[in-house]
Amino acid sequence: MYPYLWRSIKEGFLFFSLLLVHFSVSAQSNTSPVLRGLVENQEQKPLEGSVISLTRSSDSSIVKFEVSDKSGVFQFNSLKKDSYLLRITCVGYKTQFVGPVNYTSAGPGIDVGRIRLQRDLIDLKEVSIVDKKSFIELKPGKVVLNVSSSILAAGNSAYDIMKTAPGVQMDAEDNIRLNGKTNVLIVINGKQTFMERDAVLDILKSTLSNEIEEIELISNPSSKFDAAGSGAVINIKTKKNKNFGANGSLTGMAGISDNPRDTDPNKRFNSGLNLNFRSRTLNLFGSYNYADVPVSRDISIDRRIDNALQTNINVDYESLSRRLSDVYRLGADLTLVPDHVIGFMVNGSTNDLRINKRNNSDIVNRGVLDSTIRTSSGQNRGLSTQVFNFNYKGRLGKRGGDISFDWDIINYERTSTELLTNEFFDAANNPYRESLLFKNSSPSGYNVQSLRIDYTVALSKKGRLELGVQGSKVKGDSHLDFGRQISADFYPDDRFTNHFLIDEQITAGYANYNFDFRSSSLVLGLRAENTRSEGTSVIRDETNSRSYFNFFPNLQFSQTLDKDNTLLFSLSRRITRPGYDNLTPFVAYLDQYSYRSGNPLINPEFSNIAEITHVYKSKFSSTLRAKLTNDLIQEISEQDDVTHVNTVISRNIDHHYFYGLEFNAPVELLSWWNVNLNLQTMYERYVTSSVTGSFKNISPSLIFSAIQSFNLTGNLSAEINSKYESPTVYGIYSYKAAYNVDAAVSQSLLKNKATLRFRVSDIFNTSANQYSSNYRNLNLHSREKRDSRIAQLSFSYLFGRQTVKGARKRNTGSENEQGRIGS
Repeated sequence: MYPYLWRSIKEGFLFFSLLLVHFSVSAQSNTSPVLRGLVENQEQKPLEGSVISLTRSSDSSIVKFEVSDKSGVFQFNSLKKDSYLLRITCVGYKTQFVGPVNYTSAGPGIDVGRIRLQRDLIDLKEVSIVDKKSFIELKPGKVVLNVSSSILAAGNSAYDIMKTAPGVQMDAEDNIRLNGKTNVLIVINGKQTFMERDAVLDILKSTLSNEIEEIELISNPSSKFDAAGSGAVINIKTKKNKNFGANGSLTGMAGISDNPRDTDPNKRFNSGLNLNFRSRTLNLFGSYNYADVPVSRDISIDRRIDNALQTNINVDYESLSRRLSDVYRLGADLTLVPDHVIGFMVNGSTNDLRINKRNNSDIVNRGVLDSTIRTSSGQNRGLSTQVFNFNYKGRLGKRGGDISFDWDIINYERTSTELLTNEFFDAANNPYRESLLFKNSSPSGYNVQSLRIDYTVALSKKGRLELGVQGSKVKGDSHLDFGRQISADFYPDDRFTNHFLIDEQITAGYANYNFDFRSSSLVLGLRAENTRSEGTSVIRDETNSRSYFNFFPNLQFSQTLDKDNTLLFSLSRRITRPGYDNLTPFVAYLDQYSYRSGNPLINPEFSNIAEITHVYKSKFSSTLRAKLTNDLIQEISEQDDVTHVNTVISRNIDHHYFYGLEFNAPVELLSWWNVNLNLQTMYERYVTSSVTGSFKNISPSLIFSAIQSFNLTGNLSAEINSKYESPTVYGIYSYKAAYNVDAAVSQSLLKNKATLRFRVSDIFNTSANQYSSNYRNLNLHSREKRDSRIAQLSFSYLFGRQTVKGARKRNTGSENEQGRIGS
C-alpha cells in the first residue's frame, strides 16, 4: 500500500468510524417511541409501497418519508416533540391526510391505526400512464440525452450513441470532440475513469444502452468536476434501481452489418440481464451483459515523398476484428441508521479481441510501380478491468450538512500478441527477397487507488457551500517486445523493445459557493490540483520526473430576465494531462513504413473557456463560446524522406483558438411529429512555431443535426436521426464533409412490459472519414470506411415491481485515472 494513500485511507476510515459510532449511540440513546400505522384499500387489503410523508403542522416542512411494507405497516422512529401531519399517497388511489398528531416524549408511542385509501376515479387498467422524457433535454449548462427515450439507442453501445449525439465528432482515430472542443473528458456517474483513452473506448464499446440512464453533454463544468478535460465533459450516468421489491429487465439484440470488402455481412449479438431488490434498509443490485461484435475497417492512404524519384507510397489496408465482451456489476447499499448509508460495488469487464489484418503497400516512382510489400497479421488481445468501490453517504443533522466518501481500487490488465508476415514482390509480382516473420508482444498493467470526500452545507436559506478533497495514486507497468521470429527462435529488435514504469499521484481540493438572489444565482468555484509523476525506461535506464501545481477557477452566473428568458454566463480554466501511453518512450512497429511513438517530454495542455447562453421558455437556446488552449496535445505525422517511414507521435501545438455559436430548438410540427434541431457554427485556428514546425490551419465549419420522433399509434413509434458535418480542420489534418441518416421503429407489447425495436444506422452507407495533410514535408490523403450500415432487431422485457422511489446514485471516485490508461 502506498504510504501517502494509506494515511489518507486510515484518516478517512477513522473519520467514517467516528461518524458511525456517534450516530449509532445517538440512535440507541434516543428512547423516543415510534409513530406507526397501517395503510389498506377499500377491501381492507394492505397496500405495500404507499409513500407516507411526515410534515410539521406549523409550517408544512417535510420531516421524513417512509414506505409501507408488505403488511401495509409503516413507522417513524426518533421523533422530536411536535405536532405532525401525515400525507399518504399510492399509485391508483386518492391522496389522504391524517392529523394533526401531537407527539410527546412521554408514553408508549402513537398508533394512528388503519388508514383506508379510496380508489381514484381513473381506471388504471384502461389508461396507460407514461412519463416519457424527450430524448434531448436542455438543462442549465448542459444538454441531456435520455437514452431510454430513444429508439435508435436501443441495443447499441455507449460508443455508438455518442457518435450520433448533437455536437459530438469523432475522427479516424476515435478522438472525441464536443462542440468543437478537443480532448473531451469522459466520466461515469460524475467521476473520472482514470484510464487511458483506448481503455475508455473499450468500456464505451462494451457498455450497452440498457445500462445507461442518460448522457450529459457538459460544455463548461463546475469546480466539483475534476479539472481534466479541455473545457468539455461527457457524463455517462448508469441506471439505478427506482423500485421497491424485486424487479429486473432482460434485453437482447441481433444484427448484421455491411462488410466493405466481402459479400457476407458481419453478424453481431448482445444480451443483458439486470436484477434489483430494494427494501427500506437494503438495496441489492446486479447486472450482466454479453456482446459479440465484429467491426470491419477499410483504409486507403496515399503518401507522397518529396525526393528525386518522386516516390509515392500507396497503402491499402483492411481488417476484421471481433470483440467478445462480458460486463458485470454487483453491489449493495445498507441504511444503518436514518440518513446514513454505506455501500459496496464491484464492476468490471473482460474483452477478448481478435483482429485479422491485411496491408498492401505499393511503392511507386515517377508514376511507375516499383515494388509491393504485403503484410498480414493476426492479433489476440485480452483486456480485463475490475473496479471495487466502497462508499458512504450521510446527513449530519438538520443543519450539519451532507457528506459522502468514496474509496476505489482499480486493476487493469492487457495482454496483446501479434504475428506479422511481410512478403516482398517486384513490379511483375514476383518475390524478390525472403519473407520476414515478426512477433509483437505488448502486455501492460495498471493499479489505481483513489480516495474522495465531499461535503455540502447550507450557510443560509440562499447560500450553500460545497467542499471536497481527493487523492489518487497510479502505478503502471508496460512492456514492448518486438523482433524476428525464425523457427522457434525469437530475436528482439532493440529499436522496438522497451520496459516502462509510470508512477503518478494527484491530490486535489475544491470549494464552491452557491448563492441564490431573487432572480439570479451565482456559483464561485476554485479547484487546486497538484500532480507528481515519474516515468522510467528500465532498459534504457532513463527517468523523467515532473511536478506541477495549478489553480482552476470557475464562475457560473444565471439571470432570469422574465418568465420566458434566462441568461447564463460561465468562465473556467482546465487541464488535459498526457495519456499514460503517450508518455511511454516506445516506438511501435505497424508496418515497414509506418511507426507509432510515445513522447515522454510532452506537456499538459491548459484551456481558458468562456460561454454565454440565452434560454427561451426553457426549450430554445443559443450559446456563444470561446476557448483558448495553450500546448494543445495533438497526434501528428512526421515523415522521414530518406527511410520513407511515417511516424505518428503526440506533440504540443502552441495555440488553438476556438469560437462557436450553437442553436438548439425542439419543434412540434404536428401532435404526432416532433423534431429536435441543433446547429453549431465554428471557427478554429491552430498556430505553432515550436519544434513541430511552423504552421497555421484555419477553418470555419458547421454541424447540423435533426432528430425526428413520430408517435404513429399508442404503441408504435418511429425515429429518424440526420447529421451533417461540413469540411473542417483538426490539428494538421483537414477533413472533408460527412453525413449520415439513421432510422428506427418501436412497438410496445405485453401491456408495455416488452418492447420490440428495429433499427438501421447509416441507411445510405455514407459515413466515412476522409482527410488530408500538407504539413512540412508531409503530403498525405486518406479515406477510412467502417461497416457503419447496420440493421439490428432488439427486444427488452421488464419484470417484477415497477413502482415507487429509487436507490441513491452510486458513483465511484476514480473515473479520471481510468480515462488515461491505454489498451
